[in-house]
Amino acid sequence: MKKLLAIITALLVCFSLCSCSGEKTVTVKVEIDCSEIIKNYDDLSPELKSEKYVPSNGIILEETTVEVKEGASAVDILKAVSKEHDIPIDVSAGYAKSINHISEKSCGEMSGWVYEINNEMYMDEYKAADGDLITWKFVCSFEY
Repeated sequence: MKKLLAIITALLVCFSLCSCSGEKTVTVKVEIDCSEIIKNYDDLSPELKSEKYVPSNGIILEETTVEVKEGASAVDILKAVSKEHDIPIDVSAGYAKSINHISEKSCGEMSGWVYEINNEMYMDEYKAADGDLITWKFVCSFEY
């Protein structure tokens, strides 16, 4: 039953992102990585020192393939996969303030969420393109 609900949810997410109005869709891969926290665990807020928030391998979401509207933003895609995989997020104005309860400044004054496109730091407004890999990473400093 749980698997059926997951499939139905995935289909609903896909339909909501990929309307039938003839809009072109693309396939991208997404992952969520907080492994840098493991190297800086002493700096992590005490309430987050749990496998529930920081998995032992640092991977909140393994690489996952999703179909989205061409041109969707990284935040739009994060919203879709987090909903599908029941990962709590807090986003505002194109910025991920919190993923899986890990928020900016949770592991040091300069810590927070960034994203890479195809393994390169991305600072501009991202628009989904077929085959891209979007990696959301939690960094403990911006000397990244």
